[in-house]
Amino acid sequence: MRVRPTAAWRILCIGCLGLGASVTPGVAQEAPPQRPDGATLQIGASRFRHRHESGQAAISPDHSVVASASLRFGPAASRDDGRTGVVEFWNAATGERIAQRPGRKVAFSSDNRSVAILDLDAIRIYDWPGLPESPRAEWSRQRQDLLDFALSPDGETVVAVICVPGDDLADTDDRPASTWKGRRIVAWDARRQQLLWEAEPPLGGRQISDHQYWVSEPDKARALAFNSHGSQVAVALSQPDLLLLLDAADGRLVHQLSDEGWRFALWFSPDGSTLSSARRDLNRPNFRHSAFVRAGLESWDVADGRQIAQQEIPEVLFNWRAIAHSPDGRRLAIAARHDSGGVLGLLNVETQELEWRQPMPGIPREDLAWPLPLLSWSTDGRSIAASLGGFVRWLDADHGRETRGESERLPDLTRMTASPDGRWLAVGVAAAGDVQAHVRRFDLIRGVELSRYEPGFPENVLALAVSPDSKWLAACDSTGRVRVWEAETARPVREFDFENDLQSYLSGVSRPTRRQALAFSPDGRWLAVCSAARMFLLDSQNGWHEGPDVDIGYDHGALNAGLFLPTRSLFVAARHRRVRAIALVNGRLRLEHEIELENVIRAAAVSPDGTTLALIVNPRNFADVDSPTRLVTFNTRDWTRLDDIELPESARINELTYLSDTLLACGENDGRITWRDASTGRILRTRQAHADSNLQILRLPESQRMATLGRTLLLWNEIEPRSP
Repeated sequence: MRVRPTAAWRILCIGCLGLGASVTPGVAQEAPPQRPDGATLQIGASRFRHRHESGQAAISPDHSVVASASLRFGPAASRDDGRTGVVEFWNAATGERIAQRPGRKVAFSSDNRSVAILDLDAIRIYDWPGLPESPRAEWSRQRQDLLDFALSPDGETVVAVICVPGDDLADTDDRPASTWKGRRIVAWDARRQQLLWEAEPPLGGRQISDHQYWVSEPDKARALAFNSHGSQVAVALSQPDLLLLLDAADGRLVHQLSDEGWRFALWFSPDGSTLSSARRDLNRPNFRHSAFVRAGLESWDVADGRQIAQQEIPEVLFNWRAIAHSPDGRRLAIAARHDSGGVLGLLNVETQELEWRQPMPGIPREDLAWPLPLLSWSTDGRSIAASLGGFVRWLDADHGRETRGESERLPDLTRMTASPDGRWLAVGVAAAGDVQAHVRRFDLIRGVELSRYEPGFPENVLALAVSPDSKWLAACDSTGRVRVWEAETARPVREFDFENDLQSYLSGVSRPTRRQALAFSPDGRWLAVCSAARMFLLDSQNGWHEGPDVDIGYDHGALNAGLFLPTRSLFVAARHRRVRAIALVNGRLRLEHEIELENVIRAAAVSPDGTTLALIVNPRNFADVDSPTRLVTFNTRDWTRLDDIELPESARINELTYLSDTLLACGENDGRITWRDASTGRILRTRQAHADSNLQILRLPESQRMATLGRTLLLWNEIEPRSP
């Protein structure tokens, strides 16, 4: 006999099914930093650090592993060079990355025997534990994007919402949103590897029809959930707004529970008698610029489809981004945005009181239309895993204290430069949550922080420069704001905002390619600032006033390099298919030479003696195998072409630096460093340094060391390659 709770709050509380499994509470034994072999120093945490901005946390039922998935959902995230995201698996005790697979979302089966990963147009199911290279079963819907899915408790059934394109897309890869037909709910049997059923949602519900974005936007699946028996599945959709209860065996509609409101989280009670949801509603169609006017919790009786409870969320957590329920249903972990910034709080559902709340970095600022499963509870209700700001964070549920990982996690590092004497190194630190992007200075021997430079920047720092006498440090962000400080004292001496003629274009370019350039002249007097379409000088001997400028043109591409030759006042700017050499003579700028190439410049570097310019060129699309990557070199005295070498393997290089006049270090697109012969391009040695595709490599002055920058910084005590 089913027993109903006697109060509305009890229905909400006991009806909550916690996500994931337990993590041993208390402070875990700290593991040493996870550095690659050969690296002597690391700045920035690597444990529990996701490759991209993570958007999901899921704990395996055996408590040994936590998975994090990329913050990429829906068709809009699917066209990034063929990559749709990554799911990473971490040792729960040490934070060490143990495996990764392509995908956007992950789910463990309750019996701890399967793990399912959602990709753009496929769902792959792997045996668990173990995670072999090949999936046990794979279900693909070619040319039909999978929006979201749920895995049955036994890991043998998948229910997903798919987006069906129009018939006019049969012969093209371009899929504009306006040609999508709509959605279907489908179920797939992983054991028999066959389709169980396929259904179209009802047409009822409230639809915002006067806003083209919503009419055409295909990402309209909000949440799915199985009950604990796997016999029923709940699906929340929007446009139209529907909450449906379906029979998992045949797809039959059991109840249409609601036809209004956006629901982003669904969960059944352990006995399956009630279904609860978290709801947010907008006050106008365009969610990107609007506030939510309603946020609350609701519950329905599964037997008759009647709503039996409704409850508001406290104001401080009203604008929530993620929500998860403790296993006993008496507490809610809520990640929200408030006037004071990101907040993580614990709400006692029975008393309606906050047990604790605290600032939390990494909670998204934007009013996302699809709040993500950022939070996951342990089965004993004593710990919470939160996937925020690219990290998985472990919290004590009773007090909200973080119990695992580094004491301070630096956000992503975006750029670096070293002092000419090789004693210290400055890095740009990305914005994270409520902390602005800024610059920090570190000792190169001990790795300790020496200075933090204020004020910060509204956008990430993409260029840094140190004067030849190490007196001045300059930084520039992607909006064109330049700041100069005294390096030792961190005293600001100049701030300059130059007009970016192409800011509207750059706002649509992915951030790793939005570059400015800064460089001091060899005599230290002039600071060259290279923007989207022009170069100008700041005079350090005359109050940092703006000096001469020169138009460097715009070539529909990001700036790949901007630097002075080490031996003469000649500035080299490389962008898209052109290289421009700009001479600085008596405080005046003039274009000395211009080179136009057939292919796109990916990276550029100048040899230590200043006589050779090396370029990595490649077609605009790395996948174009008919035009392989080439190493092209020029003599900087007369700008004659020295060599044009086709690299002997399929290289994907996005960073280049000279370690000596005969040795190049290349940052590959998969995070590897390759040492190459400068005259032949032949690989002499390879090392996996970072998990990031965007690298920076820097030979440290006056030493045989080099530094590499991905999302973390690594210091290496060697530059000469040994045997591969």
